[in-house]
Amino acid sequence: MLALQVFWVAGCQAPPPASPPPVDHTAVWRRHHEDTRAADCAPCHGPSPCAGCHRTATPGDHGPAYGGPAHAGPAAADPTRCATCHAVSDCLACHTR
Repeated sequence: MLALQVFWVAGCQAPPPASPPPVDHTAVWRRHHEDTRAADCAPCHGPSPCAGCHRTATPGDHGPAYGGPAHAGPAAADPTRCATCHAVSDCLACHTR
């Protein structure tokens, strides 16, 4: 339970689920859950399970230089991932200059 409490304190805005977390929800899982489908998380974490945490805890690949050329490939490959936190207007702010 301590790991879960640390997780919520670290920036996730959704309340902890009423039931205990699955046994696979370890600190290692939290850092490497990119292949998890949001639909699998929704029963416990609500209709937008990713947004609550990823608005405050950026994904691991978002380093200091990520907003530059480094984001082009991942953004083109999976724009829905970007849409978890970013609006189209975020893109247009730079890409219409």
